Amino acid sequence: MLMASGGKRIHVGGVNAAILKGEEDVGEWDEEELWRGRRRDTAGTFRGRPPTVVPFEVHQELNRRKLDEALEVCRSSVVDAVKLWQELVADHEADMKYRLEAARQIADRVLGKPVDRTQVEVSLRPEPWREAIEVAVVGSMADVIDVEPEDDWPEWDEAE
Repeated sequence: MLMASGGKRIHVGGVNAAILKGEEDVGEWDEEELWRGRRRDTAGTFRGRPPTVVPFEVHQELNRRKLDEALEVCRSSVVDAVKLWQELVADHEADMKYRLEAARQIADRVLGKPVDRTQVEVSLRPEPWREAIEVAVVGSMADVIDVEPEDDWPEWDEAE
């Protein structure tokens, strides 16, 4: 049994328990199994109630596959994108602003993007506002009173 937030007990099935123990590899699951958060039965269908809890590993695997798929689509589109920029640079009827932007994009990728210089100043002295706060904040009474206590009790004459 697992405990959910709030202390409620959650029952996980055998497959989910195996995933949580690292005994089940969700990399072998097909995409529909990942979307549903459970394995197919022996007949190849999904019968019964859907799971109440889906292990994080299932979610991670589905995200990894989707991101890999998106990256592959981007990779296959790179050549078309560069050809489009090339056509735009060569198109003398296009607005010069767009032609220059396309030329800059090509140059940045072929020659490398120019380095932007950034000047950084480092000072070991704290900012004035921080210094004022550090002086104003005290840690103990010893920091506030920096004098030795005096015996200022009046002396009583016992004869009186």
